[in-house]
Amino acid sequence: DVKWKILTFSAGARVEQNKIDSIREDWNPVFRGGINAHILKGTYLRASIGQGYRFPSVAERFVRTNVGSLYIYPNPGLNSEKGYSAEVGFRQVLKFGSWIGYFDAAAFQSQYENMMEFIFAQWGKPSDPLVGFGFSSVNVGKTKIKGFDLSLMAEGKIVGELSATLMLSYTYLDPKQTTYDSAYVAKAGIGQVRGSDSTDFLKYRFRHMGKADLEFNFRKFSLGGSLRYNSKMENIDFVFLTPLFDQISPPGLGIGDYRLQHDRGDLVLDARAGYQLNKNVKATFIVKNVTNYIYMQRPADMQAPRIFFFQLGITL
Repeated sequence: DVKWKILTFSAGARVEQNKIDSIREDWNPVFRGGINAHILKGTYLRASIGQGYRFPSVAERFVRTNVGSLYIYPNPGLNSEKGYSAEVGFRQVLKFGSWIGYFDAAAFQSQYENMMEFIFAQWGKPSDPLVGFGFSSVNVGKTKIKGFDLSLMAEGKIVGELSATLMLSYTYLDPKQTTYDSAYVAKAGIGQVRGSDSTDFLKYRFRHMGKADLEFNFRKFSLGGSLRYNSKMENIDFVFLTPLFDQISPPGLGIGDYRLQHDRGDLVLDARAGYQLNKNVKATFIVKNVTNYIYMQRPADMQAPRIFFFQLGITL
């Protein structure tokens, strides 16, 4: 790291080699670099780029296990994932009267070769549970993920001893499959390679994600809430929408039915109320999923209903 006038530079490198039993890879150099410019009072510009390299884990290559009724199958032929990530960003410190905060905006892009993804297909034998259907980590080919995120944080007094803290964030994601790995296509078959919407949009990702959090503080009391939004998961494995899963789901409650009912995404509300007992101890009553909203984070991954709990925080 080097600082020169209004600029701060950073750069780094490493080299690594991985080996599992007789499987040994070549040495892989990995580089990163970045720059941050303090151009005006409270105004910062930044840019960074870094290479990435991931050797498949022992579990991904050799372990067969299950999570409930879903099985995870090994893939001994899995290859290492390589790529890079780059970002340009802007941050502005804000001050209005007693209020202070910042606004941050960033655009990013990642590109990978031999990207590893867990794909649902018939990796096992017909005699296995679910006739061999399950997840396995595979190299899906080349991918490009780009997008941007915006965030705003502010805190200040409203009147007298009443103050507030506000946090807003939004992320837009455009994750695309640019090429398919030919060995993967031969293994899974083209009908299982394609997703539910037959596009190059990477599976199990949200295009839009947002969050808002607002908290009021008065003396030793606090009251707050947060909203979390994810747009509809555009692309999932096609097999989840086939008769195989309709047969094991209650009528009207299959994954296909859920996607039709939640085609505008999911919005979840949380709330909390707290009291500062003394300088070191704070008691908080929290309600997760206030509206008892029924939603899945991923296919067949039903999230918790409304939950009440009490939290005692101690700071030493």
